[in-house]
Amino acid sequence: MSPMNPTTPMRDLVLLPGSLGTASQLQPLGSLLAGTCRLHYLDLLGHAGRPIPAALSVQTLAADVLDQMDQRGL
Repeated sequence: MSPMNPTTPMRDLVLLPGSLGTASQLQPLGSLLAGTCRLHYLDLLGHAGRPIPAALSVQTLAADVLDQMDQRGL
């Protein structure tokens, strides 16, 4: 439940780093947001040890983000 209104469910917030960034870099921001929403940290393909696909494109990255969200039930 939301700390602002105990009857309102907390919302999900996906934190996605920019190019060359990793989800771990967003931890300080997440600390500030803790308790206000359910945080979900995602890493892009080719970042934070994730493999780089043979065909890397904006479409490939977007599809992967959607897949990660689906895996988390978002």
